Amino acid sequence: IIPGVGILFPACVCLFSAIYLILGRKLNMGTIGRPGVGFLPMLSGGLLAVFSLFQTLKEIKAQTGQEKMKVDWRKTGLLLIIVCLYMAALGIVGYVISTCLLLFACAKLYGAASWIKPLLFSVVCSGASYYIFAVLLRVRLP
Repeated sequence: IIPGVGILFPACVCLFSAIYLILGRKLNMGTIGRPGVGFLPMLSGGLLAVFSLFQTLKEIKAQTGQEKMKVDWRKTGLLLIIVCLYMAALGIVGYVISTCLLLFACAKLYGAASWIKPLLFSVVCSGASYYIFAVLLRVRLP
């Protein structure tokens, strides 16, 4: 394991979840008895922000005294662009398609050699999350 790399992922996730929360404020939260379309995104974005912040702080503490981290700024920038496009696409093409594209793009960005496995993974994960939340739990997705 390359020293310093462990901090990059949780820091990026923390940043992206903060952006996600800011953009998610536009969605209707509803009430506790009748959650709106913004309930799940705000809950998951908030939890993701908190846990990734804790993980980032944990990694910073663990990195004390080690070499400076080497960051692949190209991949970090591309990931930022991909997540911003995902957030923009949510309102246009919907949850299932945009989430499928996000998962596929991230898998390819971080080194998935084949096209079949990331495609299957993204379709299954998007479909499963849609089924769980939209069908079983009856939560409207963006």
